[in-house]
Amino acid sequence: MSISSVSIITKNRPTALRRCLRSLTANCARFGRTPSIMVIDNSRAIETIRENRAVVAELASTWSRLTPILYIGARESERFSADLAKASGADPSTVSFLLNGLPEIDVNTGAARNLHLLLTSGSLCLTVDDDVLCELYAGVGPRRKSRSPFERY
Repeated sequence: MSISSVSIITKNRPTALRRCLRSLTANCARFGRTPSIMVIDNSRAIETIRENRAVVAELASTWSRLTPILYIGARESERFSADLAKASGADPSTVSFLLNGLPEIDVNTGAARNLHLLLTSGSLCLTVDDDVLCELYAGVGPRRKSRSPFERY
């Protein structure tokens, strides 16, 4: 079974996002993988949001034939959480907290991961931060098989 979806969690780092997306899409092309890619952007500054959207649009236009790249920012996440609360009958503030965090708290990484897990429910998925690079390196040398999982301790 292959990974069907990869989410990149980002906040205020368009340069890191571009590097991560380039690395991921190049790796997908090299190995014939076609997961959908979601960029979940926790940025709040308008200019940073514009930059991140531009990064996604640039790479999506280049790689869309290979793998779709979707941008999910605060606006999209808030709309989705409101629709989900309405459809499920759940308390809107609870759903918003779970998928968007609290506006007065600057860190909402868990909420972004909750959103990714909900959107990819039932499929094999991977969540990474924007500082992850997909690179292959040769091993240091042959690995010795251990007889016991506790042998190395």
